[in-house]
Amino acid sequence: MPPTLRLRAIERGVASVAERFTGFEALPAPCSTPWWQILQVRPHAPWPAVEASFRKLASERQPDRGGSEAMTADLNRARRSAAGKGRRPMIAAGLASVLALAVTVGAAALVVTDSLEDHR
Repeated sequence: MPPTLRLRAIERGVASVAERFTGFEALPAPCSTPWWQILQVRPHAPWPAVEASFRKLASERQPDRGGSEAMTADLNRARRSAAGKGRRPMIAAGLASVLALAVTVGAAALVVTDSLEDHR
């Protein structure tokens, strides 16, 4: 039976059990290799080390450089897994440090301005 007719039979509920499963492929098994082995880092590596390794390996394993799409997909999955483990720095924490630096620089500028006006 052609695939389109098989799907229509399944939709109508008239296909046998064998017809319902004939021709369907199983999804590939998820990668069983741990993310740190794929990215070639230690399991508790900090995010900058994970990111640096990802960039290096991604540039080496691009399909146009002799790698494959499967290699690139594995690298992307490993990077997402590493980011989900709390290694990726939080944007809010980064923003808070930038704001603290801006406040510190601003306060220092006010002190310098006040001391210059005192000497006039």
